[in-house]
Amino acid sequence: MLLQNQNSKSVRPLRVLEPNTCLSRSQIHKRKKMLLGDCRKSLAFVGRYNMEAVSVDVRQEDGKRLRLSLDKNSVSDVKEENGSVTDLDALLYVKDSENISNKAYHELSMVVPDMPRLHSVVKRAKEINVDVKIRDTPNDTVGVQQSLRDRLTNCVSNIVASGKGQAILSKQSVNVKLTGDGTELGRRKKVINFGFTILDEDLCTSVRGNYLLAMFTGNETYDNIRKALEDIVTEAKALNTLNIGGTLVHVTYFLGGDLKFLNMVCGLASCSCTYSCVWCKCPNFDRHDMSREWSLVDVQKGARTVEEISTMSNKKNKNFNCLHPPLFSFIALTRVVPDLLHLYLRVSDQLVKHLITELRTRDTIQSSVT
Repeated sequence: MLLQNQNSKSVRPLRVLEPNTCLSRSQIHKRKKMLLGDCRKSLAFVGRYNMEAVSVDVRQEDGKRLRLSLDKNSVSDVKEENGSVTDLDALLYVKDSENISNKAYHELSMVVPDMPRLHSVVKRAKEINVDVKIRDTPNDTVGVQQSLRDRLTNCVSNIVASGKGQAILSKQSVNVKLTGDGTELGRRKKVINFGFTILDEDLCTSVRGNYLLAMFTGNETYDNIRKALEDIVTEAKALNTLNIGGTLVHVTYFLGGDLKFLNMVCGLASCSCTYSCVWCKCPNFDRHDMSREWSLVDVQKGARTVEEISTMSNKKNKNFNCLHPPLFSFIALTRVVPDLLHLYLRVSDQLVKHLITELRTRDTIQSSVT
């Protein structure tokens, strides 16, 4: 079939190719490559204006949009609407989180022609793996971890580059909170997450401000945490300064988490024991006595210290429920901060529980009267 411009007879007639629905997948791919070459040749004239054509957007016969990338350094020369790097990352996240094999993804892409090909997803995964250095946790524990120095340096550098970390450079100090928590992925799958939060960042109170550093399976016990976090604890103890663009930034550590996690890593017994407070030696039977005075910092008034917990953990009697040496011995107890969200949820649960109990009691009384 020939098409000719009606306004000018000097224009060379164009031959319209047969529709893509009549072609195989390899022929369609070859045609897109030919179209890419024609576009590069046709737009080569923009070089005379000291410019460069980056991409061309066209609409196919079925109404779908097709983007032809003219940049030779791009991830893919031909991208569909759902074939951008952002969509590849989303597909890769779903593929990994749902344990979809390469073979299964390939079969899906054969059924759904609009899905990016497997080789594009695999290539994107390799690009991400180059930037993300992951290694196994030590002591035969089942888990993965990253370097605290590399991760922290990268995050602080990104904050400074965004223009929101000038306070870090001016005071040459950054506050970092190490935190951990256990969770259950299934009936028999328990996972412990460990990460950090940069307190000088605006996003420190949101999910995006929490950076995962290690993840390992097992029960939330002192021995499991000690074995899995051995490398991170050693690295954090030696990491006192960061080199951010030639400026040395001092690192101040804090420790956060729920009370179960804090008691565990501080070497104390559970929260139901007699001396369960992380900061002082107030027994549970004296908490109601407001005449007694306890302190979080004054040792003479019952305040705990890291050195005292380490010493008392070797005693069998009168150890104030000190069972193990603190894992993060370089963090003073005055910089151990409980998670307010867990406290709020616990208080709310108790209030709702008492409210329901009171309502049930009143309902019983009213029903007996009537």
